[in-house]
Amino acid sequence: MALSWQTLHKLEKEYGDSFFILDIRHFENNYKEFLQGFSSIYPNTNLGYSYKTNYIPKLCQTVHSMGGYAEVVSQMEYDLAIAIGVPPTRIIFNGPLKQQEDLEKAILAGSIVNLDCLEEVEMVEALAERLPEQKIAVGLRCIVISNKCETNAR
Repeated sequence: MALSWQTLHKLEKEYGDSFFILDIRHFENNYKEFLQGFSSIYPNTNLGYSYKTNYIPKLCQTVHSMGGYAEVVSQMEYDLAIAIGVPPTRIIFNGPLKQQEDLEKAILAGSIVNLDCLEEVEMVEALAERLPEQKIAVGLRCIVISNKCETNAR
């Protein structure tokens, strides 16, 4: 679509004075260039798209179709990723306010779960005690207090 003042005025009349214009091909090109920039130096690079930033389903589906991960911070975003076909193993669950049932569901489904606080560590410990045969992998988010902290240990 060629954008002009006339086109924008027409869109404003149809949708109101606040709307988004998504150029999916431009997004795809930016995604590929961004990934290539990292992959040229770090061959095992993957990208995770933050649903919090913009969870328009078409945009999230495009990221998934290009091999990207879904990076979510809530159960609503997690459910959206599942609904558009992202396998749980391609979902990164971050965020400081995970409910116990949401955390457990994501871990047991094989999602990448990053723990953000001691309360979440305790929830995972309780899960491990209830399911001692279950292998549980999580990431840890650390605050650097000294120069010797490793983050996202898995």
